[in-house]
Amino acid sequence: MKLLPLVGLLGLSGAVAAQTATANIDRRASLSDAEATILWEKLAILTSGESEEDTASHLRSHGMGDDGTKSLRALRARGVGKLQQIGKQFYVNLCVKQTEIRESGGAEMVAQMIEETIRQEGAARRHFLAEADRLLSPQDQERLDHLYSSDHGPNVGITDTNIANRVRSGEIPVETAIAAACNKSRVKEK
Repeated sequence: MKLLPLVGLLGLSGAVAAQTATANIDRRASLSDAEATILWEKLAILTSGESEEDTASHLRSHGMGDDGTKSLRALRARGVGKLQQIGKQFYVNLCVKQTEIRESGGAEMVAQMIEETIRQEGAARRHFLAEADRLLSPQDQERLDHLYSSDHGPNVGITDTNIANRVRSGEIPVETAIAAACNKSRVKEK
């Protein structure tokens, strides 16, 4: 009979952990692209020391554990790789579709491709931020949140260049966008 309350408590603690994990995923899912970019850049800066030991030392000085530090550093590497892949794919797609763009889509087609890439990048950043929350212990997660928002963390701002609208308005000519994309897709393949 005494086992039932223990089983009930274990079930309740599992439900609380599941709710906390869901809340963390939900809080990252609701970030705007700008908020996700800022948090991702802060995370990337916090985990980008010259060496693994530099990163670990810095994060330990703020109370983060070794497991959290290693997890964040590995997550950063995967995140950077994914964002580079999205960017490379944009350049390749734009270059491959240049004939179609010239014949039918023009500036609007390029602008839509840019906006889709921005959405993909935002989704990837939110995914990796949520993954950071899942990987970290509650204590390390609290320390990371503190670093995101404190004077001890990096100060990050973003500039909205509004490239899609600049292409739509003709400020950035379609031919310039195509030439740059084809050039970058070749450079990235080397």
